[in-house]
Amino acid sequence: MGTEFDYYSTLIFATGFGLASVRIMLIVLLLLDFVLALLRAEAWVTGMVFVLFVLLWVSDVAAFRYLEKRM
Repeated sequence: MGTEFDYYSTLIFATGFGLASVRIMLIVLLLLDFVLALLRAEAWVTGMVFVLFVLLWVSDVAAFRYLEKRM
């Protein structure tokens, strides 16, 4: 019983750190996109940063749904 609790508490702890790092990265990408828009960067540069934001968000949702089903 103790080993099972240790496994799940470690998994929840690691998943929490993964979620926090992904959220920080999403905020950084949005801020970078905003700064580039203020500096009037070319549209394709701002678009690429936004596409990276969307891809990170989609992969985050897919990974956590997959991990959620495995628990």
